[in-house]
Amino acid sequence: MQEAFFITFGKMAQILGLLVIGFVLRKIKVLPEQTPKVMSGLSAKLFLPCLMLYSNIEKCTVQNLSENANLVLYGLLFSVISVGLAYLLAPVFEREDIALKRQYRYSVAIPNTGAAAVPLALELFGLNGVFQLGLFLLVNSIFTYSWGMVQLIPQKGNGLKSFLRRLCNPVMIALVSGMVLGLLGGSEWIPDAALSLMSDLSDCYVPASLMLVGYAIAGFDLGKLLKSARIYAFTALRLLGLPLFFLGLCLALNAPATVMLLAAIVYAGPCGMNPIVFGAEYGTDTEQASGLLLVTMILCVITLPLVYAVAIWVTGG
Repeated sequence: MQEAFFITFGKMAQILGLLVIGFVLRKIKVLPEQTPKVMSGLSAKLFLPCLMLYSNIEKCTVQNLSENANLVLYGLLFSVISVGLAYLLAPVFEREDIALKRQYRYSVAIPNTGAAAVPLALELFGLNGVFQLGLFLLVNSIFTYSWGMVQLIPQKGNGLKSFLRRLCNPVMIALVSGMVLGLLGGSEWIPDAALSLMSDLSDCYVPASLMLVGYAIAGFDLGKLLKSARIYAFTALRLLGLPLFFLGLCLALNAPATVMLLAAIVYAGPCGMNPIVFGAEYGTDTEQASGLLLVTMILCVITLPLVYAVAIWVTGG
């Protein structure tokens, strides 16, 4: 528990530092007013698509999928359950505002794996753990950038055509393209220069998005955000309720210890950045999403190690 606590604390400190940079940049007014639009556009239409394209070219291979099919199947099951829970729980927090209800729906179903799960897997389990985490999250990634984007991109019109327009976004196109190229062995024949460029652009997503989040938060009334009972109620659900539910599900299914430990570090993570990134890009209100991210990011420094310690105790590790 102590090791997990300090690893998570260090990573959260880095993330909070980027948030603070974005916050300060807006407060001292050194950037132009169109900065959020430019940064969100780069994140949503360049950096994130490159991340999806590159990661799937590298990881989505026939051998990887066949050798670790159980992790993919458990990830599929948990992702489906997460989406089901999202439709049940989101109306508890918002009923009237459709865009806000969809942000809550997204935040129930999609944890922020990049903020804690990936660095924790690397430190606790090594490179093999990161590889296993990627397979466990394979279906989650598909859900995030298909179903999730439909939640976050505003609807223009009704019917199948509108749904498909939102589904065919740059991130989803990159995700599918990366999977196809990965299954075709793209990492072997795509030029190294192209892969390196994709990797470099992928690395820009987290810092650019976090500074955007900090920039967005600086425009809101922090006192009001931090006094919102709804935010703290959702934080309890996101950081404790959902991860403990999935640990209980692992016990009920007699899941392998690896699955339980991966579920602990995934579902105990904070809220994601995409509601803010895509909200800024498409002009929807991101005040609640910003508050959720800020509070869950701070408090998961304590709660995530506790959930992981429970998983270790249950598995007898």
